[in-house]
Amino acid sequence: QVGLFFWRPDLAAPVVYYHDLGWQLGYYTFGRGLDRRWFEDDDALAADARRMRGAQRYLVLGEWEPLPRLSDAGLRLRSLFAAQRADGSVSFRIFAIEEDAFVGEGGALVP
Repeated sequence: QVGLFFWRPDLAAPVVYYHDLGWQLGYYTFGRGLDRRWFEDDDALAADARRMRGAQRYLVLGEWEPLPRLSDAGLRLRSLFAAQRADGSVSFRIFAIEEDAFVGEGGALVP
């Protein structure tokens, strides 16, 4: 289900961040023009995602993985998709990484 999400024709060279799904993500999206990026921790994800302004940025997490904290970097996560197991429980989630509308350059709050 996650692999099929990234085969949608409306995605143009997206950046896809992951932590625990290395070879699996590569296998199910092989041949698709994705910029796959592993991140070590929340700070590394936030720093890289900030540099990729203007790009379509996505985060794929297994249900066992905690949500990264990105608000200090002026970023937020918007839930897009939840893959489900046969019993209906969620297995993986896909999020869009977006600029926080209330944080300006340098992290200053915008009124």
